[in-house]
Amino acid sequence: MSERVEFPERTKKLIAARAGYRCSIPSCDNGTIGPGSLPDQIASTGTAAHIYAASKRGPRGSALLSDAELGEAQNGIWLCANHGRLIDSNRGNQYPPSLLQSYKSLHEARIAREQGGIHLPFGWVQEIKIARSPIVKTGQLLRFGKVTLITGNNGTGKTAVTDWLMGASDPLPLKRWLVRAAPAQHLCCELTFFTPDQQTLSIEGDTEGIHYSLNGKPTAVPPAFIRFLRLREATPSEQQNPDDLLRLSDQLCVDKTLIRNVLSMLGSSTKGAVSAARLESRNGEVRLILDVKGTLKGLTFTQLSHGEQALVAIDIAIALAQSYATFGPTILVIDQGCPFDRQLLQMYVDYLASPEHLFQTVMVLPSREIGIKWTGWEVVQLTGKPPDVKVDQSLEVCTK
Repeated sequence: MSERVEFPERTKKLIAARAGYRCSIPSCDNGTIGPGSLPDQIASTGTAAHIYAASKRGPRGSALLSDAELGEAQNGIWLCANHGRLIDSNRGNQYPPSLLQSYKSLHEARIAREQGGIHLPFGWVQEIKIARSPIVKTGQLLRFGKVTLITGNNGTGKTAVTDWLMGASDPLPLKRWLVRAAPAQHLCCELTFFTPDQQTLSIEGDTEGIHYSLNGKPTAVPPAFIRFLRLREATPSEQQNPDDLLRLSDQLCVDKTLIRNVLSMLGSSTKGAVSAARLESRNGEVRLILDVKGTLKGLTFTQLSHGEQALVAIDIAIALAQSYATFGPTILVIDQGCPFDRQLLQMYVDYLASPEHLFQTVMVLPSREIGIKWTGWEVVQLTGKPPDVKVDQSLEVCTK
């Protein structure tokens, strides 16, 4: 086995071209190619950096990837010369592989939008630091990637973390944490995001309500820099609702007209569970008729199993998030007791991590070993019991 695996020239060119020859770090975006000193010359200041190190013992080294995998374009990110050096300083600890992979996916998605003539406001959540809460131990830090998997036992705060994240745009998800907590455990957290400049949003709750400050300056309202879309588990009463669109709209907290509008986005062109979807009027009621992979075609939504219904809801949520993301920064939160086996989880994580999706995703999973091949996701493992739940984010690669 070689000591160091370098990218072939054709791979370097592929990495650079997919990045538009611009640095992939959100706060940078500097161009790296231009005219040289002579009329027939060009000057390049960029570098194809390894996400997992070229050497097993290098910064972000991994013994679980083969030489072939280390040399693939998927393991490369295009950077300016300054950031090419910076990411390897301090053993690469400030730039873990999942963060670099997220930066790469996000940057390629931006390039694709701009190539199509679409220039949108930029927003990207990087991390949240919990200074005080009724569940998580003081000082815990959670990093977010393009796809973030939150796992832990019941009661460890998986849904709570998504509430606190969504509180960056809306105080409503935060209010129940003030009611349930003693004053000494009222929520206080700090969110770091890019717009594309780095910003810090502080959120603090007390008996008088929720208080926000942006970069140290109080603000009366949360900055509406990003849209959140949450898919939650249907309640028992919602599961009995004969109106399929109304039930799904309740799960996603959107008007059912929007559910109707995105049905045309589901089908053979997508990689989810639904291969076709349409509406029919049966006995005076409008029913959602679906072709779901692995089961009979033409079943109504209510005729599907609980797990199949959950996959349909996920596909609709992805289509909605993609639609929202064409107009501005979006985060999709999937918190409905996902019915994933290992193969299905791998498929959806790969799908959501790809540059074709312009949004970030946070997925809540039961407590278990993830057990899937790393493709750039972050895993947040919550362990312990309230109020001392700890965050473990050391998991970066799993075997196939």
